[in-house]
Amino acid sequence: MYFKYNNTIIYFSNNFIYDSARKVSPIFIQSPFETEHFVITGPVLGISINETSKENRFHGTAAGIFIDSSKTDSNLFNLKNLQTRITINNKINSDWNDVYNSVSFLDTLKNVKGFSGMIRKNYWIFNDTLKINDSILLEIRNKNILQQISSYSIKRIALPVTPFLAMMWHDSASSNNTASFIQSAIEKKEKEMNSINSFYAYWPPLYSSGNNGEKYFPSSKLAFYFRKQNVDFPDSSLEYKLTNGDEIDNTWHKTGHLIIIPKLQSNTNYTLLVRYINYPKNIWEKTFYVLPQWYQTNTFKFITGIVTAFLLMVLIFIFYNKKLIEERKRKAKLSLELKAIRSQLNPHFIFNALSSIQGLINSNKINDANYYLSGFSDLMRNTLAQSDKIFQPLEKEIAILETYIKIEQLRFGFKYEMNVDANIKTNEIEIPSLLLQPLVENAIKHGVSALREKGNVTIHFFIGDNNLIAEIKDNGAGFDDANKNGFGWQLTNDRITLLNKMNKEQSIDKKIFRVNNETVVQIIFKNII
Repeated sequence: MYFKYNNTIIYFSNNFIYDSARKVSPIFIQSPFETEHFVITGPVLGISINETSKENRFHGTAAGIFIDSSKTDSNLFNLKNLQTRITINNKINSDWNDVYNSVSFLDTLKNVKGFSGMIRKNYWIFNDTLKINDSILLEIRNKNILQQISSYSIKRIALPVTPFLAMMWHDSASSNNTASFIQSAIEKKEKEMNSINSFYAYWPPLYSSGNNGEKYFPSSKLAFYFRKQNVDFPDSSLEYKLTNGDEIDNTWHKTGHLIIIPKLQSNTNYTLLVRYINYPKNIWEKTFYVLPQWYQTNTFKFITGIVTAFLLMVLIFIFYNKKLIEERKRKAKLSLELKAIRSQLNPHFIFNALSSIQGLINSNKINDANYYLSGFSDLMRNTLAQSDKIFQPLEKEIAILETYIKIEQLRFGFKYEMNVDANIKTNEIEIPSLLLQPLVENAIKHGVSALREKGNVTIHFFIGDNNLIAEIKDNGAGFDDANKNGFGWQLTNDRITLLNKMNKEQSIDKKIFRVNNETVVQIIFKNII
């Protein structure tokens, strides 16, 4: 540390000098004639004064550099006019004495740009040791006016018995194993401790060289080197405790001045507590964070999340696409089976129609036979037009049924009714094409054909519980077991089974029962409304 007044420089040297009054080290001296107060920790204090017209800087380590900002009169601090007095513990140690009469020594400025090799003459004002709690006062005056112009108060204080972190080391090569790291920590880094113990011998723990702002370490292996307090403190005089957010260990572990922690978790905050065994209240503390591995970083997690989401979407797409293809194949197969059944219904229907025409001809009802044949041709035309369709609008199904019933009336002379509730939109609702025709045919052939004019067939379409219900009633004798297992009826059952497999959400149900001497067949189209 030095003070510069014009060309006169006052030097103070010690292991550690601290400005206890201002708590900071100002560049300029705002009040050069007030007493400056400092504390030191090392035992040796050196005070020297020199004068130069060229030197404007100090080389080497300096606790503070103070430059007079008031531009003091050069004669006031002229070295030949300066006298000093030293007081130790309020007792005069050296009364007023000319600086020029003090012991002088020479030194050479080195490695200072513009001043390398320049010889400088210094005068010792004080160069001795101080005991702990000793205080020294340096007073400077101008002998011509006998006026004190500056003074400096310095006191040596005891160091608190708190661990002093001299150095930290982490393994920058993450590939090194634990054994190699421990060996390097002991053999290589321990060698540096001799100079560290000497240089930082009297530095307060607050100014630990290793206790800097370093909070993040890329390695999970750390070594902490603590200064040996003095020869009276053996190497096994420390103990430490390491905690993190998840694990709280209250056990203090006995250790030497080298603490090696080779297995730390990445992406984790830690707190290291160190103290001397004989001074448990004076605890050194450091909080640090071990950086995450590449696979623990947010960037990696973000990229992994995106890749995982993308792969999941691809798998879902492949799965659903496969299911879709399988569903299409299943429906295509069912559609082929339905068409195969339809193809079997057509010959059966044609055979029955031709039998009816033959009956009319045999009965010599030529006109009726011609009318029947005309209606039959229209019916066949509509049937062929819908042969490639599984579904058709309800209004077309009703039209085909009415055409068929009318031509059958020519032969058997029965009565019929076709009732459709007003709330049914026949042009919007689709049902399986020609599904009802075999059922109506059974009602006629096996129901009312023997009753002739007394026969009555009623077809009613209505809504019940969001379902479309097609009800076919006849006043015939009813089905016997043979009729229920007839060809047309069996094909209809097969169609319903296949249709239910194709569309499970809109399944078809059927019911047969007798009520009021009538046979009732209900086809229930579920969830079609």
